[in-house]
Amino acid sequence: MALILALWLFLYLRTDKETNKVSVFSIKLSKTQNRFSENFINYQNFILAGYKDPSFYTRNTQPNIDTYLNNLQINQKALSYLKGDSKNLSIAIQDSIKTANNNYQKLITLAWDTRKAIQLRGFKDYGTEGSMREAAHKIERLDVIPKDVILQLRRHEKDFMLRGEHIYQERFNFLITEIEKQFKNDAQTLELLNTYHTTFNEYVEKSNLLGFYNETGLINDVKKLHDQINNNLVNIKSITADKMMQLNKTNSNYLIIQTIFIGIIAIFASTYLVKTLTHDIKLINDRFRYYIQNDFLNNPNNSLPAPKFKLSAIEIRRLFSNFQLMKETLNKTIVRLNEEKEKADRNVHYKARFLANMSHEIRTPLNGIIGMLQIIEMEPLSDEQKKNIQLANYSANHLLELVNMILDYSKLEEGKMTIENNTFQLNSVFKNIEGIFKHQVKEKNIAFKTKIDKSIPKQLKGDVLRLQQVLLNIVSNAIKFTHIGSVSLVVKKVAKTDTHTVVRFTVKDTGIGIEKDQQKRLFEAFVQNDISTTRKYGGTGLGLTISNELVQLMGGTLHLESTPNQGTKFYFELSFEVAHIPTSLTHTTANNTKLDKLKGNRILIAEDNKINQMVLQRMLSKLQVAYTITHNGKEALDEYLSNDYELMLMDIQMPLLNGIEATKQIKATQKYKDTPIPIIAVTASAFEEDRKLAFTEGLDDFLTKPVIFEKLQILLEQYLGE
Repeated sequence: MALILALWLFLYLRTDKETNKVSVFSIKLSKTQNRFSENFINYQNFILAGYKDPSFYTRNTQPNIDTYLNNLQINQKALSYLKGDSKNLSIAIQDSIKTANNNYQKLITLAWDTRKAIQLRGFKDYGTEGSMREAAHKIERLDVIPKDVILQLRRHEKDFMLRGEHIYQERFNFLITEIEKQFKNDAQTLELLNTYHTTFNEYVEKSNLLGFYNETGLINDVKKLHDQINNNLVNIKSITADKMMQLNKTNSNYLIIQTIFIGIIAIFASTYLVKTLTHDIKLINDRFRYYIQNDFLNNPNNSLPAPKFKLSAIEIRRLFSNFQLMKETLNKTIVRLNEEKEKADRNVHYKARFLANMSHEIRTPLNGIIGMLQIIEMEPLSDEQKKNIQLANYSANHLLELVNMILDYSKLEEGKMTIENNTFQLNSVFKNIEGIFKHQVKEKNIAFKTKIDKSIPKQLKGDVLRLQQVLLNIVSNAIKFTHIGSVSLVVKKVAKTDTHTVVRFTVKDTGIGIEKDQQKRLFEAFVQNDISTTRKYGGTGLGLTISNELVQLMGGTLHLESTPNQGTKFYFELSFEVAHIPTSLTHTTANNTKLDKLKGNRILIAEDNKINQMVLQRMLSKLQVAYTITHNGKEALDEYLSNDYELMLMDIQMPLLNGIEATKQIKATQKYKDTPIPIIAVTASAFEEDRKLAFTEGLDDFLTKPVIFEKLQILLEQYLGE
């Protein structure tokens, strides 16, 4: 009996030792594979942006690619060590490791070749690209070749660099060959043209060799070989895992044999063993439960002490060891995921701030453009001048719409878009839409039909701005893609209660239609029917995405029905509260009586931008309002304390003292407390939180740049007209 148990114990320990070796080997293999996979990020960063680093060309160093190549050498050594370790294990992985090693050597060579090829290709002022740019600049400085011809050459050059399409290389070569013929007797010019011609084609050749613009070339070869090595490692890992399973199965068989021969002993010792085993398992279970209850967080300052097992069972200790290993691995994964989440949150915040700054920077010059166009439009003009002003006004407002569209998408993406509930008239929305598209449908010679159900209550409550934005987006798309026939906008009441009305909005066209497989993708951001649609019709691909999100926020669903070459229909239903109070006008035309009420009032302007100052000057002059201009918050504070004013227009972002701080200091003065005046924020910021901040910090109202004359007039009449 003792001899049998001793033999069983010997076999078991030998298998257990081999299992531990395989387990350690598997861990090393996993670490090697993880390091190999993580190292590829360095290569990707180099291909995406690292090669643009000037030190790569001047000092022949670049952190991303140098780290990648160095790690390849380190990982190859680690793989060689694994090859040595595998000889002591009875696992059939020698050939697989040899294959991985060979591929590794190929990858190192290929990566070096790629590094060298990219360095030769160059960037900006370095390498072939630098030589090409230098030749082009010398040609420009000669001032012999017409500038429009040089511009055409540079355009073909830039088109290829941006898109990588060989049609631009062909156009470049054809045009420069023709130019070379014209200057064949001018040695200096011809030499520069030949240099420019040669370096451009060298740049194209090196770009093709690298595969910057397609799925072939050195760059993609590195990726393929990297994937192949990763597959080799996965295969080795799979074989190792199978060996682990086999060893565990063998251990199980030995346990069965042991159970048969020690069954009698187990009967007598069962009570004791049950108590001790239960105790040990409970210790491990307590740690599992404690770990789960603490949300898988390993806090060294608040953790259970190491368990004191009554038995020295290897399985119990191995289970605890594997639990510890699992806990450490899971903790590292959780930490890494939290870091990635924090990084993603920061990126979202940075993007929002970037969009806010971009909006402010774009809206500031747009304020000057649109404001001056409004002033010019009020002057006596010829028909041709009016047409030109309308075209310029349309272009400026179109640019403003694009900026607003990107900002709206950002708000929707962050979940910061809010829906308002104001009283409005549906007829007014229709009149606005008809007026906006009147000239566009006339130019395209198509019909634009509108029909509104007369049973719909005249006054409703909802977000009229978002509703109008959705309808404008959909109708604009319908007109854009319709060349023959008509576009119709139909509104129908589909349900009614004592307090609410459900309305269906339908936009139908006889345009080009949409393929069935493209319809689901149409509501995705930056997606259009296909690439040819973007080239032919333009657009950001955000209109329908934003419209779909807005309809959902308002409680509806945007539906699409379309047949290619026959037309498209969009429709959605929204529930509106029936309003029983008079609707305030959204557009007011100035009259002499209201202008008379504004006369005699003095307005203090705080604005640091000269163009914005001129816009406000011209508009206030049209309204016959006296004004004084200050260039920052400090000047505004001093001027307010020195003279009397009925209203203040306060820019938010100014030097020395910004609008928020200036407002706080003004409202803290005894003069303001005795005789308060309205302080209106005038800013290029389009974010809702900036509007809320302005109100929170004490400003009385908010005027967004570009300043619209009618909105300024309405605001002044509201505060000064009484």
